[in-house]
Amino acid sequence: LLLGVISAPGVDVVIPSPSFSLYEMYTRVFSGNPVSVPLTPDYQFDVPAIQKAIRGRRVRLAILCSPNNPTGCSIANEALADLLSGTNALIMVDEAYGEFHTQSAVGLLPKHPNLIILRTFSKAFGAAGVRIGYLMAHPDVRNEIIKGKIPFDINVFSHTAALAILKHKDILEERIAFICAERDRVYRALSAMPGISAYSSDANLILFEVGDPLRVFSGLIEKGVLIRNVTSYPMLGKALRVSIGTQAENNTFLSALTDTLKEVG
Repeated sequence: LLLGVISAPGVDVVIPSPSFSLYEMYTRVFSGNPVSVPLTPDYQFDVPAIQKAIRGRRVRLAILCSPNNPTGCSIANEALADLLSGTNALIMVDEAYGEFHTQSAVGLLPKHPNLIILRTFSKAFGAAGVRIGYLMAHPDVRNEIIKGKIPFDINVFSHTAALAILKHKDILEERIAFICAERDRVYRALSAMPGISAYSSDANLILFEVGDPLRVFSGLIEKGVLIRNVTSYPMLGKALRVSIGTQAENNTFLSALTDTLKEVG
């Protein structure tokens, strides 16, 4: 819906790739043209390439998922500020995983009216089932978006649940800190495994590459461990993605991966 409000048929939408696949899909649904900008070889945002792309004549919007799904990379506020200052296009930053990162783009809003920030209760708050998210933007941008907003998009239960969640900030912060600590521990363990290339993450997930990802994926399933096969994504033909869980779940994953790697050889 947001893409339909702020774009128009035939305009270009800049999207770093690989990223959340629905950005491109919705752009096409609303007759826009996705302009893919590949990440760097080490799966970071290619800021100069993004900057060049958003200067295109027909570009009206750029979408950055930061921290990014499925790679976990993020864009620094300094780089984002340069992008915002160098274009009249809207730049939408999806911070769905923002609570797991030490940085947010919220502080850039007062100086950059072309910035839109999206947040959700689905990740750090563990409330995907209530389907609640929110948007932050300049009042002029917000007012235009509201014109296309359907009147009955949030039900009473979801609204009440979201307000209840916000009353327990101390519990949320404690759990987020735990997940971030576990993420760093799992990353160190993966980095120490022969045959694994792990990539640091600012989200609650870790991308890693292995020689035979499909056999490793199947081997983990045989041991009762299901992670995400992302080999169909652009650039990620050797990659798998694991989400951070409880300490016991993470230990089970690491043990199963170690055994699977021995079996695969």
